[in-house]
Amino acid sequence: MITKSSIAGINTKVDCDNKRLFKNLEAFRYDYRGEPDVTVKITDLELKNFCTKYTGYDRDAALLRLSAECFLNALPEFGGFGLKAATVSFGEQTFVIAAESEQEKHRYVEDLLSCGNRATVIDDAYAVVIKDDTGIFVYGTPWAKTPVNTKKELSGIILPSDCTGIRSAERKEAIDRMMICLTLPKRPEQLVGVLARIDGVGDLVPVMVTPVTDPAAFYSYVEFGFSG
Repeated sequence: MITKSSIAGINTKVDCDNKRLFKNLEAFRYDYRGEPDVTVKITDLELKNFCTKYTGYDRDAALLRLSAECFLNALPEFGGFGLKAATVSFGEQTFVIAAESEQEKHRYVEDLLSCGNRATVIDDAYAVVIKDDTGIFVYGTPWAKTPVNTKKELSGIILPSDCTGIRSAERKEAIDRMMICLTLPKRPEQLVGVLARIDGVGDLVPVMVTPVTDPAAFYSYVEFGFSG
């Protein structure tokens, strides 16, 4: 199955026989002329090696993840990067939530949704962040459970953590593990450093560590100004 799509504004040809991805790409379909900017294609060898390394994945789940990584790994060429994260909007503000594990990420997002129902999930799988001439934006992806083709200005990156109140060395180690990303260093301070090299972005994208056990407290950051 081959489809031409516009993912995060990038003309992308996807050659993948995963039915879920093919269906999700309907929201991103774009008939463009000429060669695509990015081609997503998984070889049989790549699929075999992945399934050998990660035995918990069946073929379809492996194809879904490999296709996402193939696209996200191409993002630095376009002034962007990808994170395994959830993208959540609170009114006019949109944040990327990158937790230490998939379970922790989903639990934190569910808790946020239960706190007054003011949060809206844009993407529960990956975050695509790209800087252009007008700002820094986060995009929906076709790898989400419910894909939405959208573009939102990025307000910040949230790292829910249970490492508050422990020694600094242990805290640093916890943050190292928490930043699950595909194309950037793991520590938040390194993340800011990399962003600074993307056309002088610097600290325009703040990174905040917030207690994973108290998601309701996050609303005070949203209401009174996110400062990282």
